[in-house]
Amino acid sequence: MIRFEPNAGTRFSIAGITDSAQLPADGETARVQVIEKAGEGWLRIRIGGKVLVAGGMANFPPGSEFTARIQYSGTTLYLHPVHQEADRNLFSRLGVPQTPVSSFLLSFFHTAKYRLDSGVFKSILAQSTRFSGREKRAAEAAAILVMQGIEPEDRLVALLMEIIEGGAGGTDADERDILAFINQKKGHDRHWLAYPFKRVVHGRTLTGSIRFLIDTALERMLRTVLTVHDGVRTWDFTLEDRVCTYTHTPEPDTVTADKIVVYLQRALEQAGFSEVHRGSPDDSDSAYSGIDVEI
Repeated sequence: MIRFEPNAGTRFSIAGITDSAQLPADGETARVQVIEKAGEGWLRIRIGGKVLVAGGMANFPPGSEFTARIQYSGTTLYLHPVHQEADRNLFSRLGVPQTPVSSFLLSFFHTAKYRLDSGVFKSILAQSTRFSGREKRAAEAAAILVMQGIEPEDRLVALLMEIIEGGAGGTDADERDILAFINQKKGHDRHWLAYPFKRVVHGRTLTGSIRFLIDTALERMLRTVLTVHDGVRTWDFTLEDRVCTYTHTPEPDTVTADKIVVYLQRALEQAGFSEVHRGSPDDSDSAYSGIDVEI
């Protein structure tokens, strides 16, 4: 473990760095991601391609991110946060409160590098409230439609939510049409592809979808999101940079949850994933200072 301590109020230091492989170079800026709690007073964070366990970060809740400039001195890595004021003020600039749904929506738009209009943002948040208990999924569906130039009518949002969660399999005309529109490139380098599925495994029918965020300019797949309904609960797996983060709703008992972590770690290690983290369905995804906003 390493100690992450404030230094002069405007920068932070992580001592004991002996291997800087996968870490940003001196002078570069990088996103610092707070992944999850790692014991009392400790957090697991990601900088570049490396995950570290750090203490002294009480003001950084799991799911938060900030941009920092990297500086090295011996075995100490210094993080100089930049644009912190923009991060703090972004929700007020958008004219919305910071909630799990608004944080998720901001992260979703940022990841796709989509220019965000505050009116659109407010409209999606208001629309998501009409889907009680599924607000975050409704925001995701509406955002995908908006990114593809499709008016997010409630009917289409509900249909895409069902496709994502496995309630619809892309078999009738409406489902095929909406998937065809979504899976076409619309002028942005980054866009989402969605593919529903239905599969029987050991006598149990699994339904859901797999979504890919691709960057056509870089010719890379940036993120994979898998949603599975097993007849008892809904699972969401986010796969990125050889790290898997997952949630399940409803939550199983603690013993079962612990067994799931062990099983997933063993299974995904064989596929080249170095880390598996269990998240909470209510976690807020990150806010970003670098998002392009129209007010």
